[in-house]
Amino acid sequence: MPLFTGMTTGELTQMLAHIHMEFQQYEAGEVIVAQDDRCNKLIYVLRGKVKAEYIDHERHFVLKEFIDYPFVIEPHNMHGMTQKYEHTYMTEKRTDTVMISKQEFLAIVLNYKIPRMNIMNMLCAKVQKTEQMLRQGEPKTVEGKIVQFVRRYAITGKGTKLLQIKMEDLANHIQETRLNVSNVLKAWSQQGLISQGRGSFQVDNFEELKVES
Repeated sequence: MPLFTGMTTGELTQMLAHIHMEFQQYEAGEVIVAQDDRCNKLIYVLRGKVKAEYIDHERHFVLKEFIDYPFVIEPHNMHGMTQKYEHTYMTEKRTDTVMISKQEFLAIVLNYKIPRMNIMNMLCAKVQKTEQMLRQGEPKTVEGKIVQFVRRYAITGKGTKLLQIKMEDLANHIQETRLNVSNVLKAWSQQGLISQGRGSFQVDNFEELKVES
């Protein structure tokens, strides 16, 4: 588990004697947490596969991505202005998790140096990635605009992404014409980079969409 990377067996044993962790198993198709639920616990996905789903608040689009273990579900949202989950997390197959309450998490951070440094590194990395994206500015190509649009709402910059959106809505969001968007998606499809459906497209390896900005 990333939070405890670097701790010795003895340190882990000592910590676990004072910290309560809840282990839970989910069957395929179960919701772990839903978008806009209160983020009041730290959730580790230890084993399995999870689908993360982001629904635009204006219902213009839905972005789904498939994430393999291990990973932590939105630790940055336990504090701050909006303490809610940004995505819904649903299991794709049997999945094991461990949950740590917000109070227990604070106790870990306050009393153990290595977890404190690990969580700081995780949060700093997220801030730096966000700032890097902002500094890059708006892409000039249609391809770059589509990739940046997906990145803006995605959890990771790799893996499988499924974007459900009308062609007109995607064009409006990236300030392009419907024809330009259609031509790019058609070209990607012909190159085998994406598969198109009615009002959607899926890319299995998002990191392969390396385009000129």
